[in-house]
Amino acid sequence: MAHKGSRQGERMIKITKNQKIYNSKQLVILTLMVLVLFGCTDEKDKKIAELTKKFEEQSKLIEEQPKQKEQAIAKQDMKLQEECAKGAYQYYNRYTFAEGGYHNYTNHYNKKNNKCYILGVEIDNGTTTKLLVDINENKDYGHYFLLNNSRLAECWVNDKQCKSEIQWDALAKPYMEE
Repeated sequence: MAHKGSRQGERMIKITKNQKIYNSKQLVILTLMVLVLFGCTDEKDKKIAELTKKFEEQSKLIEEQPKQKEQAIAKQDMKLQEECAKGAYQYYNRYTFAEGGYHNYTNHYNKKNNKCYILGVEIDNGTTTKLLVDINENKDYGHYFLLNNSRLAECWVNDKQCKSEIQWDALAKPYMEE
């Protein structure tokens, strides 16, 4: 039986050796996993910082694009308004004929219609004249003409007839606002 006991002892030694080898392999694998997961943190930290920086730069660009677009549109609108004002001044000086009375105008670049309008007003000796004109095309969009403070001779805006100055003003208003 001694023989049988020594075999059991050998088997126990083999099992113990195998367990140690198995445990050693586990320890090596565990160590590698720890190094992979937690090791080399400088490289991972650098990569995370790099990706974070790229993300922040992209976010900033995305945020700036609408602002830049808005600024470009505002700048273009300002330029069109300035060109409209210069053209209206030239138009007004070229087509104002009356010597006395009240003469005035206002201009507006209408973005919706992509047109520069002038609304001219002349009041002289009881006669009131209002004109709405696209100065770039030299096209009349509306006339109001009141003689002797009483007789309405003409009242229309873009093919719509009117019967009073109040109606004419209401019809002309969208051209001077949009």
